Amino acid sequence: MTLKLSQRGRVAPFQVMEIVAQSNALLAQGTSVIRCEVGQPSTSAPSPALLAAQRALDSGDALGYTDSDGLPSLRQGIADLYRSRYDQGVTASEVVVTAGASAACLLSFLAVFEVGDRVGVCEPGYPCYEQMLSSIGCIPVRIPCGVEAHFRCTPDALEAVGGLAGLVIASPSNPTGTIMDAASLTAIVQWCHHNDVWLISDEIYHGITSAKSCRSVREFTEEAIVIGSFSKYFSMTGWRVGWTVSRPDVAEQITHLAANLFLAPNTIAQHAAIGALTPTAISECEEHVRRYDVNRQLLSTALREVGFTTLAPHDGAFYVYANIDPSGCASNDLATTWLHEFGLAAAPGTDFDQADGSHWMRFSVAGSTESILSACEILRHWSLRST
Repeated sequence: MTLKLSQRGRVAPFQVMEIVAQSNALLAQGTSVIRCEVGQPSTSAPSPALLAAQRALDSGDALGYTDSDGLPSLRQGIADLYRSRYDQGVTASEVVVTAGASAACLLSFLAVFEVGDRVGVCEPGYPCYEQMLSSIGCIPVRIPCGVEAHFRCTPDALEAVGGLAGLVIASPSNPTGTIMDAASLTAIVQWCHHNDVWLISDEIYHGITSAKSCRSVREFTEEAIVIGSFSKYFSMTGWRVGWTVSRPDVAEQITHLAANLFLAPNTIAQHAAIGALTPTAISECEEHVRRYDVNRQLLSTALREVGFTTLAPHDGAFYVYANIDPSGCASNDLATTWLHEFGLAAAPGTDFDQADGSHWMRFSVAGSTESILSACEILRHWSLRST
């Protein structure tokens, strides 16, 4: 008897996790590593979130399953966030709390796409969209969004790839940190409307911006599905709490799927998330955002000093995406050299762009300013040694 694995389960690995594993191994051996490879804050959840979790633990409550779409008070809190951030009248019935933004993406894809649907994904972009879509039988279609497009999706690029059932965008984006302004979002929303294309907007880096404001797709249409998360701005990656905002009928379908696939989001994490929405927690998060901005400026300066002068517009998130052609190395090779010879971990662009990623490297600036200063010194030392 021969038992076979499924074809749709044969998705490509997330390469940055290989760098993470190598970094962890070096650290376990006592080797110093400056971590600029992984997209997560180095800080813990805000103190009010931790206090809320502790109160829930001390309450004596069984902390059993919540509603499949999440605690009503958390859904209302997320709806209120859209009022305060974007002046949008989102209701709790339009919000579904999920087991992280990854679950939110998967549930949204299942709710609106059929097997065989062609769904646009931006390149460079977060690779797991493509792998999720493939695993559920959809056909991911890469939309070039490189230097010529200023790293933004455009209607012209969408027209060039033929008919689509859906489009996934992210602003600020991973890996570039580029923000789509109001004009860009309006053009995409209108194109999707005229072509009957489902728009899914990943907005998990909202709140982390520098000079530019960040607009939600919800401000331009109620027909899109918006993905949010407590992971990035709220420094709660491991708590795994995300959400969707959509029409009530879409939210109902997402909830039914969630009930069957996940039962409910993590209960204690939801209580922590309620605490994260308080003014004191927001103040803590804003301090982190200011640090990311300082770190971004320091690293950008160092990259330019060593010859990497072509950087993607990094208006938000906590990344710097740099063209490394002056090094004469492909990004995978340079990432290996930096990690094992210099103790600097960075993510090769091949994870995010199969066409052009060997020319690019992504750096996370979500760590401490001290760690970023160390990364800058390593880059200068590498540059001197390589010349």
